[in-house]
Amino acid sequence: MAPYAHRLAPNPVPIFYSGGPTIAEFRGIDSFASPEDWVGSVTEVRLPDGGTGGLAHTEDGTGVRELLQNDPAGWLGREDHNDETGLLVKLLDAGQRLPVHWHPDRPFASAHLSCAYGKAEGWIILSPARGRVWLGFVSPPSKEQLDHWLDTQDGEDMLAHMHEVVVDRGDVIFVPPGTPHAIDRGVFLLELQEPTAFSFVLEYGGFNLSRHEAALGIEWSTAFDSLHFHPDLVQDSVVRDAVRTSPDSLFPASADSFFRASVLDATRRSSVIDTFAIAIVVDGSGTLRAANGTSVAVAAGTTWALPAASGELVLEGDTSVVVCQPPAHLPTR
Repeated sequence: MAPYAHRLAPNPVPIFYSGGPTIAEFRGIDSFASPEDWVGSVTEVRLPDGGTGGLAHTEDGTGVRELLQNDPAGWLGREDHNDETGLLVKLLDAGQRLPVHWHPDRPFASAHLSCAYGKAEGWIILSPARGRVWLGFVSPPSKEQLDHWLDTQDGEDMLAHMHEVVVDRGDVIFVPPGTPHAIDRGVFLLELQEPTAFSFVLEYGGFNLSRHEAALGIEWSTAFDSLHFHPDLVQDSVVRDAVRTSPDSLFPASADSFFRASVLDATRRSSVIDTFAIAIVVDGSGTLRAANGTSVAVAAGTTWALPAASGELVLEGDTSVVVCQPPAHLPTR
């Protein structure tokens, strides 16, 4: 039997900031107990209470990891029986302003965190109202300045030294690894990222994190080595109204080695997938048909795991679907 798209159950993962009601509203459920829904995740993390979380399930209770392990060729497009997808997709509801933080790149993660993946990420803004994000420092901070912020925990001063970007629904932003950023309260977004939870939280005060935890247990002097400065960051990373206007990939080409995203809607009816993928139905309702002969009815707020064997996807109906895929080539471990 050909593998087919599976509707995913909500997957709340406890995080150190508040949020969740907008995810519940988007999904059409009564409540959601986390600011992040890890959609179709096979990325497992240790929780503050000592347990683990992050692994997603379908609506019928089947683990996504189990689907991939049982049919790696059909779901992943390869035969190596490794359930790694190379992708983590989230719905993120900022119930408060997120702290100033950044994520390491692959070389740093390999050298210091024993992982082939860093954490590049990309945001697709779903908020209906204008919001704010902060992206990168305006000029490279000195080590003395970074130490000062670490000691004072003056978040407003950190933000004053960053690019403030006003965002609208449909905008997309690529956040290269090593780029400091923050998201304002009220912003709701779809996030694609590398499959890790690595964050260096410069502004840890007030977020129930210790100074040691905020640096992932390594020395801050080492953590600062993972910080990068991009002089043309905003120009190169922000794509306005991409969800409505981009004919192919939503993100800049510089994101292709980390993840890919495209849109199916009234004007873009088909797309070809060659890997495991996640579909987020943004609005409307319709039918998603795959080249392997399978089809599913989709509606706003639903999320789906798509097998590589789907091939060409064709959308029918008045709806909009974001299709998220990992990079064409995963990093070598």
